[in-house]
Parts: sequence; C-alpha cells; structure tokens
Amino acid sequence: MSTDPHRNNFEDQIRLKTQKNTEVNQIENYLKLVLENQHNMAQAINVLVNNQKKILHTLASLSVQIDDGFSKAGQTENTDVVLLGESNPVYSEAFKIKPIDSVKELEQMDTLLSDKNQKFKLLKQYSFICSPSDGKGATCAYKVLDMFFTREFLCKCSWTGGSRKNYEVKIGLKGYQKVLNFFYELIHHWDKTYTLENNENFFKIVLKNSVKRKLSNNIRASTKRMRTKKTDPKNKAKTNSEQGNQHANQTQMDTNNTKQNENDKNFSNQREMDANEDGMIDENAVNLKEVIEDEEEEDCLC
Repeated sequence: MSTDPHRNNFEDQIRLKTQKNTEVNQIENYLKLVLENQHNMAQAINVLVNNQKKILHTLASLSVQIDDGFSKAGQTENTDVVLLGESNPVYSEAFKIKPIDSVKELEQMDTLLSDKNQKFKLLKQYSFICSPSDGKGATCAYKVLDMFFTREFLCKCSWTGGSRKNYEVKIGLKGYQKVLNFFYELIHHWDKTYTLENNENFFKIVLKNSVKRKLSNNIRASTKRMRTKKTDPKNKAKTNSEQGNQHANQTQMDTNNTKQNENDKNFSNQREMDANEDGMIDENAVNLKEVIEDEEEEDCLC
C-alpha cells in the first residue's frame, strides 16, 4: 500500500472526476429522454388536433342537415322513416354536392343553370341547408358559400376581374350572372327580405376578404357578424370635453336655480313679514280709533 500523500490525492481527484463525468452523462441521457418523449407527445397532440378539426368540420355539416330534418319532422305527422339509399335521388344527391374549384367547373355550372329543369333540381339539392327565416339571409349565404365554392378558388376571383397586383389576373365573378342569380334565388327562398343588392354586396365583401377566410382554415363556421364602430381617440377626447362642458353648464344651472329658489323664498318671507306688519298697523289703527271714540264719548258725558 502506497504511503505517498501526493499519489493518494491524485487518485482521489481522478475518482471524483470520473464520478462527476458519470453523473453528468446520466443527467444528459435523462434530459435527452425527456426531450424525446416531449417530441413524441407533441406529434401525437398535432395528430389529435388535426383529427378534431376534421371531426368538427364533419359535425358542422351534419348538424345543418340534422337541424333541418328535425324542423321538417316537426311540421309533418305520421311520416315514415325513409333510408337515404331509398329516398328520392334529388335529395340523395344533395349530400354529394361538390364545391366549385376551377374556372372550368364555374363555366360548367353557369351553362348547367341555363336549363330550368337542372336549375330546379339544384335548388332542391341545396334546400336542406337552411330553414325559412326573414332577416337571416346573410347567415344562410355564408353557410351555402362554403358548399358552393372552395375558399382556395375564391382567392383567385374578384368582382370585376381586377387585382391590386399588376401581374395578377383574376376571375371576374360579376360576369357569371346565372350563378349569381341562382345563389340569390336560393337565399331569397329562405329570406324574402334578401335582395339582389344584398347579394351583390355579399359577394363583394367575400371576395375582398377571401384570403383571410382561407387562412382561417374552417376553424369557425362562417356567419354574419356585427362590427362595432371604432371611436377615434381625438373624437373620444372631444366627446369627453363636451361632456365635461355639459356637466359644468348643468352644475352652473343647478347653482343658479338654487340661488333663484333662495331668492324666491326670501322674497316670500319678506312679503309675509310685510303683510304681518301691515296687519299690525291696521290693528293699531283700529285700536287707536276705538280709544279716540271712547274719549269723545267721555267728553260728551261730561
């Protein structure tokens, strides 16, 4: 056994260093395992999120059909249940509607709508989407829009065909009047207050915001939304200043009214005091007259 203290210290240092390296390696391996597990969990969560989006989109489509089915069921009695495969082909095909995704399909639809029978058939196919309700035309229009056009295709369109980018050429939806009129007739069937002007404004707004709608990835169902009017900070400050002036004027008016009431009260009190003094004077005069009369009577008696 070595008795050299320097050798023993050196061996101790080597042992400690080896032990530390081993512990560090163990910690690194543990952290790598944790990161790997987190990465696997993140991938699993992404898969679940994508599946949920697909399920929600499917449920949203089915909910419209189910709601319409219940509303129609409530309007009829003693109706036999008919399977989808055995139902009228016109209504069966309504569940297989393919949205327009190209210029060719848009032109085919425009040509198809020239035939009144085909147009009537299409109206029947789309009739299940909404129920009649005045004032709800815009909401129904948004529901039909995603079934009638893909969001990617609407990004390639504009109302007149113009584009802010000089090098970009867009499809002018304004030129396909048969498609636009069909869309109008469909919405007007549910909402009698929905006009051609409403239909034109609806498409102008949709085409203007087509890119934003595409980026939303169908997370939320499209519907009409009420926008609140933003207040300009300058106008807000001006309004607050006007309200402050009005409050100051009102306060001044209240002060003036209070002073006027006090003056009226003082005037009333003064009049009452004057009346009391006049009464006292009249009473003194009567008493004085009686004294004079008594004195005259006494003189007569004398």
